[in-house]
Amino acid sequence: MADKPQPLGRLLRSSSDLNRLIARAQEQRALLARVTDELPSPLDQHCAAALERDGRLLLYTDSPAWSSRLRFHARTLSRQLRSKGLVFDRIIIRVIPPGGSKRKVPKRGQGRNLSRENASIIRSLSESVDDPRLQAALKRLADRCRS
Repeated sequence: MADKPQPLGRLLRSSSDLNRLIARAQEQRALLARVTDELPSPLDQHCAAALERDGRLLLYTDSPAWSSRLRFHARTLSRQLRSKGLVFDRIIIRVIPPGGSKRKVPKRGQGRNLSRENASIIRSLSESVDDPRLQAALKRLADRCRS
């Protein structure tokens, strides 16, 4: 007979991988707090994340505009952090896309539609092609014409 199911909370607390992940998240939050303490307002409110990786400090902002402003402030920030005992070889600043989403790639057959003029050109080109597979592909492409 199988063992009695264990409560999820106990399983999660006993997972060493999860514990390492939680510890890493806490370290990142603490680093972010130390960084934002050194930033002027309102720049401190737009620094969304801070990570230490291979001696570099990676800072993430919530928009390209704030990223640019933070780049101008990076040298001063580096000096301020060094005086507090945080030394980094380099500060790298990146932007987190809104909502954390990445650019959506259209599924096959859901790409951009062609204009009528382009579809007509491709259709006439398909009629002059000898290869039947290429001819069929060009006709399918021409059928993507916007209505």
